[in-house]
Amino acid sequence: MRAPGVRKAEPGATPRRRHPPEVRRALIIEAAKELIAEQGLARATAREIAARCEISTGTLTHHFSSMDELLVEALRSASKEVTDHNLASSSHEPTAAGKLRVLIDTALPDNAQALRNWRLWLEYWARAVHEPDLAAAHSERYREWRGSFERVIHEGIESGEFGRVDVASAAREIVALFDGLGIEAAIGDEAISVAEARRILHGWVQVRLGADVGAGRRRSRKRTR
Repeated sequence: MRAPGVRKAEPGATPRRRHPPEVRRALIIEAAKELIAEQGLARATAREIAARCEISTGTLTHHFSSMDELLVEALRSASKEVTDHNLASSSHEPTAAGKLRVLIDTALPDNAQALRNWRLWLEYWARAVHEPDLAAAHSERYREWRGSFERVIHEGIESGEFGRVDVASAAREIVALFDGLGIEAAIGDEAISVAEARRILHGWVQVRLGADVGAGRRRSRKRTR
């Protein structure tokens, strides 16, 4: 008698373990993220994704009716990972300027995980131009991304670290600048390394926001007296 949850193995094959539907769905999304980043959406076929998960293509299409649907979920998962990681990292900083610096530094493509996420975004943008559903999901993700910057900029204005600016406009500016520089760095443009992108973005914070960490500290001390 076979153990529960294990299919009868073909000669020479490794037995496949049955997973609960939610676990299997998560495995498919993770495999899709890796394959899309490694070789591009056009070459990341349903068959290859299924093979990496050790499931049939029928099982994959049971969970995702199309590659576009799977792409949306892969991007949503990667974006949530990035946002959660960046916010968790920045939350340890005592000043808004420090939080903003961490948001910038942790999202630039200077490590394998960040570069994978940038490659996913590049694939997504190319497809979203022609697909309204993907464009709508893009807007959803960017509302959250801009919102992260808006909250930190607002905090910096209230603490006295940043000058008075239109918070929404400033967030749109830095996200647009971030995207342009990040794309060039991710692709490998000789003129824009990650270090150069970081320098430009930190410079924007100083010039556009008038970042003054000392002012924030002075105001914090006044409030505690």
